[in-house]
Amino acid sequence: MTTAKENEVVNIIYAMETEYVRLMAVGDVKQLVTDFYAEDAELLPPNHALVVGRPAIQQVLEGLIAAGLHDLHLRIHKVEVSGECSSDLGRHRYSMKAASGAEIHDEGKYLVVYRLQPDSGWRSVADVFNSDLPPVQGRNRSRKQKSHDWSPGYPATSLTGQIGRASCRERV
Repeated sequence: MTTAKENEVVNIIYAMETEYVRLMAVGDVKQLVTDFYAEDAELLPPNHALVVGRPAIQQVLEGLIAAGLHDLHLRIHKVEVSGECSSDLGRHRYSMKAASGAEIHDEGKYLVVYRLQPDSGWRSVADVFNSDLPPVQGRNRSRKQKSHDWSPGYPATSLTGQIGRASCRERV
């Protein structure tokens, strides 16, 4: 049975994700990062090194927009609430313009873990996402290539994450 407090958290998570999509659409990444992510948040994008902290996350998201990300849609499948931690599991869909001008479409899944912050409400502490589409054939990425390269061979997706419950409790 869900409590009134849990229902309130679920409504907050839905509102946060709606605002996330809106802010990405208008390109206000600075506000998005402030409103959505905790100071020490971790972003785990596919084919990319771990991204830690608001400034680094802002840089990655700005790179996605600069690379042509548009028409982002997030659909929450399930929200779980456990004390001062919560998570949402969902699906994403987006489009992106390739350097060639071709339109790239992707869809996949995401998981975001939230922690109640003492001074700013619920914020994402971990955000992981990946594509349902098969890997791009012929992609050969050198270890020396910059890890923030979101070129057409490295599809960007909806941005969301995961950490274990013990880790979430330890951070509170």
